[in-house]
Amino acid sequence: MTPPSLRAALNKAKFVSDWHSSTLPQAALARFIDEGAFARHLRRVSAIYRKRHQILADAISRDFAEHLELIPSTTGLHLTALARRMSADQIAAIARRAADRGVAVQVLSNFAVGAIPRAGVMLGYGAIPTSHIEEGVHLLRACFDSEP
Repeated sequence: MTPPSLRAALNKAKFVSDWHSSTLPQAALARFIDEGAFARHLRRVSAIYRKRHQILADAISRDFAEHLELIPSTTGLHLTALARRMSADQIAAIARRAADRGVAVQVLSNFAVGAIPRAGVMLGYGAIPTSHIEEGVHLLRACFDSEP
């Protein structure tokens, strides 16, 4: 149920954005929230994402220390690391090799943390099963090792 103070604004926003939402899915969602299932879901996935975050952060710190500097984070579904010495072109080449092996890496070409923009990578873990993270890390490491 919408708080009375927000009801008018919510009705106007709904009118502008969507005239034809089915009430059945809305009722099901309201029940899901009211019965606490949404809160339980958030607690469960938060624990899963925390574990994935830690596994990936540990692997980057351990296996990529000479190549990447992990940017500390506690939120989100990805980790960002800056290249210590590599150029954006070198990182892009690694990302292409990784993609060929089934590992997606987003290249950051001019990521600025401080005065000088640097190349880096962003690695997502939200859609990766926890059991597959180490395998992806090993494949990515091989892409760094095979750098021309």
